[in-house]
Amino acid sequence: MLAGTGVRPPNMAVPVTRCSTSNRPALLVINVSCIEGLVRDRAAQGEARLKQALGGFIIGGIVRSYLPQTWTIMTEQESVTIHADGQGNIRVLKGIAPTRDGNIKIRHDLLANGIQTGRSPPPGSYQVDFYSQRGRTAFNQLKSSFGL
Repeated sequence: MLAGTGVRPPNMAVPVTRCSTSNRPALLVINVSCIEGLVRDRAAQGEARLKQALGGFIIGGIVRSYLPQTWTIMTEQESVTIHADGQGNIRVLKGIAPTRDGNIKIRHDLLANGIQTGRSPPPGSYQVDFYSQRGRTAFNQLKSSFGL
């Protein structure tokens, strides 16, 4: 920053905390999958909520009927698979699962920004393919959790 101005000089590197959605150079290069790390953090929060929902008698029965669920998120840079089992455990794995309830194809920067800020990407900027009716219903209930 320029002293007392709050203005960053041109070409000054921007530190990366997890993954950068900016085209500006970073001070630090992190050798970890950007989306995988962001999705893991969000999945851990989702797992706690899912297990709480499964504990209820009526709601738990409804939620349980939509499990297990497996989804793959694909960007131009990486793919991750999210799997929620019948007990509410959520795993995030690198790559594409051979069988799944759906795919989400989205630009890397839009997904990272959506997860980090909670702001949805513009309509039409991502594609969702459903392979099951359960997947369609679950996606419509949970999409905001991933900034979609």
